[in-house]
Amino acid sequence: MKYTLFCFALQWANKAGTISASPGSKMTRTLKDVELSERLRTLIARKFSDRGRFRLLEEASAISASKWKNFFYKKQESTPELVNFWSEKFPSDAVWLRTGLESPNKEGFPFLAEPPRSWDGQTIGDRLNWVIAEWAAPKNDSLFGYLEEKSHGKIPADEWKKVILRLSEPTAEMVRIVCNARPMFAMWVVLGYVSKGMNVDPTSAESIDEYKAWKEGTKFGTDRGLPVQKALAEIVHKATEEHER
Repeated sequence: MKYTLFCFALQWANKAGTISASPGSKMTRTLKDVELSERLRTLIARKFSDRGRFRLLEEASAISASKWKNFFYKKQESTPELVNFWSEKFPSDAVWLRTGLESPNKEGFPFLAEPPRSWDGQTIGDRLNWVIAEWAAPKNDSLFGYLEEKSHGKIPADEWKKVILRLSEPTAEMVRIVCNARPMFAMWVVLGYVSKGMNVDPTSAESIDEYKAWKEGTKFGTDRGLPVQKALAEIVHKATEEHER
């Protein structure tokens, strides 16, 4: 009889948006709390693969690996400490984590990572991390080793790890390596926006000639400048294809 009454109360609590942890427990959690916890688990799984997940979370947050492990395996729900850490360390995730609202750019998004968001205080390191996630499939220690390999051993895996965990900002050489792999994001990474004008390498006669042609075209309206822009886009596309091969 008591069990039947408890089941009835649990069903009623669910409908009301409140879930009791167990009979006789004083702790209750709302449906919103449960959904927020599930979103945080999704983000953790997306950013950190199984091997070394909780060790890296402890390094990034100074919150014990056991707390992250208990949360991830649903022995407890999220706490303000965990949610605040993630929102502050990875601000691009904060809106979805706290509200469940998807990015308006998600539908038809053509790249291999979740659509990024902008926020006040965003750094080159924040943007570079997004490009790394879009470019490189490995995660955790495998990712750090992969990036060391791409730098031909010049930048140790531990230095890449600090950037990925947002413990330090990237060096200019790190930016060069990543943007060489994904040149279409280079201006956005460095400046935080993309200019409609043309970029020019002042040490290259070919680049200077292209800039002159672009500049001359824009004097007479966008129609004459447009072919140059298309040509540049094609160059970037070919460079990306060659790198992927």
